[in-house]
Amino acid sequence: MKTMMKGLIAVLLLIASGAVALAGDAPIQDEPLPPEVKKLIGMKIPPKVVGQIGGSIPKFIYFGVSMLGKKIGNETPRSELIYEEGIVEGKWPVFFVIAMHNDKTLEILDARLLPGKRLNWRYKNGEITRLEEGDFLIFSPYCQYENNEDRLIFGLEDPKFERDNYSTRIERAWEIDPQSGRIKSISTQGITCAILGE
Repeated sequence: MKTMMKGLIAVLLLIASGAVALAGDAPIQDEPLPPEVKKLIGMKIPPKVVGQIGGSIPKFIYFGVSMLGKKIGNETPRSELIYEEGIVEGKWPVFFVIAMHNDKTLEILDARLLPGKRLNWRYKNGEITRLEEGDFLIFSPYCQYENNEDRLIFGLEDPKFERDNYSTRIERAWEIDPQSGRIKSISTQGITCAILGE
């Protein structure tokens, strides 16, 4: 009986170790988007001043925004690809990938949740404040895969692991399709991200 139990335990351990190895190769899954965020994808936000000042995402407070240096779409001239990082309805930390059309209309192409309790900013009493010290991650829209700068990669970086103004410890990474603006989770292996500020 003891020999049989030892054999069964050995088989179970083998199966478990195989499952772990398989899980390591599995595609990375993002947390499901809450309805409040999901409904914003595809939304077109009219400009405040046509051709000059863009509009604002409803119920969104932004922390970071930047043009990504990529053009998208079929219009002439083509739309600018931008990102915005912040919080939706005071409870959902996210980043958006957005097409800014020539008349300054914003079109939300995709979104992903960010781990709010681990970021370098906090939302409290209607405002976002940056953390100056502590243990936190920085969301970076300026990442690269093994010195290949052609891919559009975002990451969550640990600023404590810095080499030449780049973090070498990346907790999460996403690749942006420059044709559609869609976001896909990718492995962090081989990725570094620029540390722009803490």
